[in-house]
Amino acid sequence: MNQPILHPVCRVLYLEDNTTDADLIRNVLESTDLEIEITTAYNRDQFLAQLDLRCWDIILTDYNLPEFTELEAVQIATERCPNSSTIVVTGTEEEAIAVECLKLGADDYILKDRLLRLPVAIKRAMQQRLIQTEALATETALRESETKLKAIALHSRLMLYTRDEEGCFNFANSQAQLFLGKPVGQLMGSTWVDHVLSTPENRKSLSKLDAPYDSDTMETTVEVELAETSSGIRWIEVRENVSISPEGQKSVVGVAFNITDRKSLEAQLRQTQRLENLGLLAAGVAHDLNNVLSPIMMAGPLLQPTLKGTRHERLLNVLESSANRGAALVKQVLSFARGEDNERSPLQIKHVVRDVVSIIQETFPKNITCEDMIASKIPAVQGNATQIHQVLLNLCVNARDAMPQGGTLSISVAQRDISEIKSKEIVDRGPRHWVVITVSDTGTGIDPEVLSEIWNPFFTTKSKETGTGLGLNTVRGIVTAHHGAIELTSQVGLGTTFEIMLPAIQEEMRAPSLRASTSLYRGSGQQVLIVDDEPLVRDMLSRTLRRHNYQVSIASDGVEALKLINLGGHDLRLVITDIHMPHMSGDVLISVLRKVRPEIKIIASSGHPSSANLSQRPPGERPDVFVPKPFEGAEMLSAIHGLIATDVTPATAAPQ
Repeated sequence: MNQPILHPVCRVLYLEDNTTDADLIRNVLESTDLEIEITTAYNRDQFLAQLDLRCWDIILTDYNLPEFTELEAVQIATERCPNSSTIVVTGTEEEAIAVECLKLGADDYILKDRLLRLPVAIKRAMQQRLIQTEALATETALRESETKLKAIALHSRLMLYTRDEEGCFNFANSQAQLFLGKPVGQLMGSTWVDHVLSTPENRKSLSKLDAPYDSDTMETTVEVELAETSSGIRWIEVRENVSISPEGQKSVVGVAFNITDRKSLEAQLRQTQRLENLGLLAAGVAHDLNNVLSPIMMAGPLLQPTLKGTRHERLLNVLESSANRGAALVKQVLSFARGEDNERSPLQIKHVVRDVVSIIQETFPKNITCEDMIASKIPAVQGNATQIHQVLLNLCVNARDAMPQGGTLSISVAQRDISEIKSKEIVDRGPRHWVVITVSDTGTGIDPEVLSEIWNPFFTTKSKETGTGLGLNTVRGIVTAHHGAIELTSQVGLGTTFEIMLPAIQEEMRAPSLRASTSLYRGSGQQVLIVDDEPLVRDMLSRTLRRHNYQVSIASDGVEALKLINLGGHDLRLVITDIHMPHMSGDVLISVLRKVRPEIKIIASSGHPSSANLSQRPPGERPDVFVPKPFEGAEMLSAIHGLIATDVTPATAAPQ
């Protein structure tokens, strides 16, 4: 199809067999203000050749010419150049002929005895053709734009849609089915209320989406939680804009984004922040508990000589055992709160299992029975005790939650040969011997439909308040990092069993010494200053040191300690100071003493985990020795002996 080309000069093709008439027409047109370029065709061949040669703005022709049948010239002109304006110029005044010419596509019909109308007709035809050309260009641009928009909507990963003034969907792209879980056709006529969870938060968000219909707000963004769909999309962000037609009719154009992953990460971040806050709380509680436990642990050895052989000796042993167990529990809590390092060393799994069993027996509901079965000979594994502890505790907590009415929780440890292991993950690799930890419960079991998703991050069968979906994913990550494997079997109504398989090593294990040497060292009258804001700690420690031949002074904070030193501390050999105290903390006191009395030895002691890095401080700010709380008297006596051992002799027992 020839496209119209508008030129500064109007190109006119005139078909006329009469040269006189042709000259007359040329003179009429050239006498006007029109910029016209006229080409005359005198016969059929010339006419057809000119039609093929270029695109003409105006074609002038008679309706009946030699070499043409009646109206043929008009028909050829309109068919060959449909975008050109065809004007019939004839000497025949017949209304029927004029009508036929117009029907064939001619734009005007001019009689030769009224040629003054011809320039006007040409101007009108050119203006009309310009309007048609612009309309055609606009229509073409709209079609192209519509094609592009359809392509964008078709291939977009976003849900694109429109809603009418009633809030009903009246258009949506194919992604809407993925987002809302229904074919696009079924979505038409529905509203957001039909597709989101009925929660106070969602209702508040939907009210904002409806607000633009009643206000001047033109753009709204909200987040809503969808009813469950098979695609896994649960959270979306909706952005809507109000459009108003020239007639004043309002409609909404919207786009929805899948923000499920973002919401999951936000939940994970909130959980992490809660765990960090819990860690800070645990550190503070540990500091207080350690201050409570220290006097108890020091009081036992002081009472032992008095109660030895009496009926109260057994009660004293219970007291000491309970205090030591409390100290161990505090240490474990702090290990989890701090997220201790990933260093691995030869580890006896049975010790970790016994620690976990101890925690379970102390903290789990009494309607849950805990059974442990540990084989007599278990090889060591290369592992991180804190992480293995975390794995077992996570599994045990899940077991507890699966037995709300009570039940039995079993933990066993055994050695297996590679030939006895059925796990596909390790059947073709690893050493010959493996340590297998089995955690079983008699709880509700796990639905087979969710077994394949149980290890996925953020997947949980618990409520939002009690579960994050990170526990089992963390468990699997730790086991994998230990070059092991974990298997799960479960039956609904009967319970769940986890098997953890870790590669064994043949290194001999020696039970680590949990305490410093229990030898008691006597002093030779050296002066020692105890600085602690806890009266019971000061009292028990001063009693212990005095019984072992030290001269003791006490202060409740750093300010009081400096006053005592300035008044009469010339012979002072050692300062034992707490770190976290009012008025002047222990670390400030250490810095001052290093400047004014550098010869004095300093032992720092604290139950707060943040104090454990004192040894990494610059020489002018760190103590000589750090003894963590809670401690027994023997530990402190040993530390003192290491610093001021002049004339100090070890003794197996303190004098009365």
